[in-house]
Amino acid sequence: MLSQSLGELTRNESAVLLELRKGYERLSKSCSRATPSKPPIEDAALSRNILAFEQARAVISARQDALVRSGSAYELAANRLEAQYCLGLPSNLLFDALKSPNCKQAQNLQSIVKIYRTGLSQYYQLQSDRYRTYLDLATIEQQGCVRSGFTSRLLLTNDGYMKESEEQSQRMVNRWDSELNRWLRSAGVPP
Repeated sequence: MLSQSLGELTRNESAVLLELRKGYERLSKSCSRATPSKPPIEDAALSRNILAFEQARAVISARQDALVRSGSAYELAANRLEAQYCLGLPSNLLFDALKSPNCKQAQNLQSIVKIYRTGLSQYYQLQSDRYRTYLDLATIEQQGCVRSGFTSRLLLTNDGYMKESEEQSQRMVNRWDSELNRWLRSAGVPP
């Protein structure tokens, strides 16, 4: 279930990013790189939008940092469990019959932690790349290659659709964290 959920999150985020990048490529090719001066009101609005994208990207960066810390703690705890219950048996099918249920559970937990770390890392990177692409698109507006207010519409669309997805996925991540903590504590190895 974890692998499937993470795969779905990643596929959805990847599809959005792909479309944004296609749009950015088309717009950047047609941009003349001339920078006409903008009235102060437009510049202020654009600056606010850029700041909003930068702040959202900083939130994603903080989530990536938290994942590195928690993922390392989970991995260390899962490794301790495997060392405790598996007594040096290799993780291959030849020795499966010799493994205790606790050993199999420890190895399963280790696999879950790996999926969790890898999948979430990829997901957060895609989110960060999406915000980087928004910032790239804001640069195109700064250059005067699109109508004024372009980034305002991007921000509204992001807030209307992607923010909800981000919040929903973060609630899921919080549940996974709680579940991993519970499993590790019940096994006597808190992260």
